[in-house]
Amino acid sequence: MKTSNFQKRFYRHWVSPQRLKRMNIIEEETDLDIFSDKEFDPEFLRKKIKQLRHQIQLYAVKDERFINSLCPLTVEKTASFIVRQMSNAGRLARVGPMAAVAGAIAEALGRYMLRYKAKEVIVENGGDIFVKVNHPLKVGIYAGESPLNRKLRILIRPKQTPLGICTSSATVGHSFSLGQADSVVILAKSAAVADAVATATCNQVKEEEDIPEAIEFAKSIPQVRGCIVIYKNKFACWGEVEFV
Repeated sequence: MKTSNFQKRFYRHWVSPQRLKRMNIIEEETDLDIFSDKEFDPEFLRKKIKQLRHQIQLYAVKDERFINSLCPLTVEKTASFIVRQMSNAGRLARVGPMAAVAGAIAEALGRYMLRYKAKEVIVENGGDIFVKVNHPLKVGIYAGESPLNRKLRILIRPKQTPLGICTSSATVGHSFSLGQADSVVILAKSAAVADAVATATCNQVKEEEDIPEAIEFAKSIPQVRGCIVIYKNKFACWGEVEFV
């Protein structure tokens, strides 16, 4: 939600799902690349994004810990759905709720579009993706300085979706990380959970020997469907991961 180190989403030039309509919406720190089979008025979607951001900001005014906590945080039962979703994802992954913010916003907007008759939706928020597709989708993995950078692609089959595909890296981008992994990709039914677990898993990889334990951690979260960890010239994966 908050960063003073905005980075241009250069990887978006590599994306081309030709059958879908595409738009980009930026609302303060939220920068979304949006694809859908249905054409939407950008202002209609912007209004929803503003609403989601406002709900998070409003709760953060009530409880300042919500923004800064690196540990799980219990929120009020009367909090908005997105705030409760972020809190629950953080609790599952044992991290603060803001570790789930990008995935939670992507998922909330994607599901909103599906309610308005879209049949296929991809919402990408800084490397965190919510996807619902009716055709196979190939997703490349950006891994910074790793020799494996852009050499791995995973195939997402329609039956796997709706799905969250979220990435965390200690060597790429502005996100805070306690680890050293070049890329950790998590697949989960909830994009909020995928986002939080990607952060938590990346935190655990400080050297090559940490990879197996990090994979085991991701496996222990019930909603997680797959995991990929890239560290320098090594990688490991588990679950519903199909490479192409």
